[in-house]
Amino acid sequence: MEITTKRDQSIDILRAVCTLLIMLAHVEIPELLLNLRTFDVTVLILISGVSMGYESKKYKLTYGRYLLKRVQKLLIPTYMIITIIFITIYTFSVLLKKDFLWNFNQVFLSYALVPNGSAIGYGWIVRIFLMIALLQPILRFLNDKIKSNILFILIITLAYIFNELFFMYDKSFPNIFISYVLLYLIPYGLVALIGLRMTHDSKFVDMILIVSCVSFSILQLLTFINGNGFEPNLFKYPPKLYYITYGLMIGTASYKLLQKIKYNETNKIIVAMHWLSINSFKVYLFHIFSLFGLMVIRNLLNEMYILNNFIVQFTLVSSSAIIATIVFNKISLCIKYNS
Repeated sequence: MEITTKRDQSIDILRAVCTLLIMLAHVEIPELLLNLRTFDVTVLILISGVSMGYESKKYKLTYGRYLLKRVQKLLIPTYMIITIIFITIYTFSVLLKKDFLWNFNQVFLSYALVPNGSAIGYGWIVRIFLMIALLQPILRFLNDKIKSNILFILIITLAYIFNELFFMYDKSFPNIFISYVLLYLIPYGLVALIGLRMTHDSKFVDMILIVSCVSFSILQLLTFINGNGFEPNLFKYPPKLYYITYGLMIGTASYKLLQKIKYNETNKIIVAMHWLSINSFKVYLFHIFSLFGLMVIRNLLNEMYILNNFIVQFTLVSSSAIIATIVFNKISLCIKYNS
């Protein structure tokens, strides 16, 4: 049974902005901008944990039904988009009498939702969200059982340190489970757990903000001492502490700030953010198709100069993905009413 509750506008805004930033990252942006916006995935995982806290009051679903809904929402549409892209590219390859762009291993890794070595690596975030869905009972159990915020943060900190040491011990990891599951599941699972705790505890948000700020500052200082600059994006696959603390710092600060704002729900910007938040996953999927469309157009136009501009690329990819989502929603609505 669903209970009607007022939407958290701060979550809508964060989800909408992060969706746009992820699409921005997939065009040819400057390195500094790439690193500045690299908090987006961590923040999406964080607010998914916050949403999990709200969902526990809105819905009464069994674990099995919850997983089924996540698979239906995330995995099936992703596989459909990947398949459509492969069929489209293969058709053009046959018509133009050219070799198919990818080998079997690259195609397989795309369906495995692996970021590295796959033909279409944009589905990796779906794998993360599915793994977090599997963890949901454990996350809820830990959040309920650990009453002290100080103890909670201590356990989280030790878990992150363990994960960091675990990775440093052997970076070559031939084991697929370790490389593509464990080294992503632990850091992102902990982020979701933090988000779950944040739902009804403003003091905990303050504590996480302080801890993440201090931790990131120390890690950034060590990075400077080692002769490197500001480069958290280099520590994303798999996510290291430097990358995670940057995302937590931006995420908790933004969430805290947005929670204090009084929103006019009729404001056009708020309405747009609300729409994009609700449709964020559809927009993300359509943007994958848009990226390949942009690639084809650039090849046909021999790398026309204006298409090398990242602002133009982002505008084309994001706007086409949003338009495709609007059209898709209207068609779905027509089918629903006429069936």
